[in-house]
Amino acid sequence: MPPDEAAALLIQAVKDMKKRFGIGDEIPEIQERDIHKLARFADQEANPLYPVPVLMDARQLAPFYYKLMGRSDQG
Repeated sequence: MPPDEAAALLIQAVKDMKKRFGIGDEIPEIQERDIHKLARFADQEANPLYPVPVLMDARQLAPFYYKLMGRSDQG
């Protein structure tokens, strides 16, 4: 199977699983005051041995928490 087709199937499987278990795209319970701490903890979990395309630091991770809150701004 071509890699792009396999990737599309994986993405669809994750979307289907989220729907089946009622997992949304946002976590509105995240509090803005906690974002710095959450991003720092996520940064500390980073491991260059993980098979990820890029490692991000806390500053780069913080915007993802705003997106999870359902916000596009950062404060």
